[in-house]
Amino acid sequence: MVVHAVSRIIDTLPGPHQVDARLIQFLDGGVFPDCLQLSTYVDLGVVAFLKRMRDVPVDDPRAAEAGLPYLWHIVTDPEERRSRASGYWYRWFMVYWEIGDDGR
Repeated sequence: MVVHAVSRIIDTLPGPHQVDARLIQFLDGGVFPDCLQLSTYVDLGVVAFLKRMRDVPVDDPRAAEAGLPYLWHIVTDPEERRSRASGYWYRWFMVYWEIGDDGR
């Protein structure tokens, strides 16, 4: 997820960009950096919907298993904390990430 987040920042936001050394150290096997926050969520409404879809007869039973990934826009707050945040959804599962320089 760190590589995804850094790549999204570089591809989406105007530069110049500087990758925090703590993120590189983490990718090289170091400790989890305090400048990174990861959260996971499960949307139970979507879970219930997909269960219901399995009960409805359709031509292709794989239809209830279909899903599209969704990338949330990157939120920036350079005035306050110089942080960047976004999320990645797939069906009922979401990972939210935030990279900032204040350890929050």
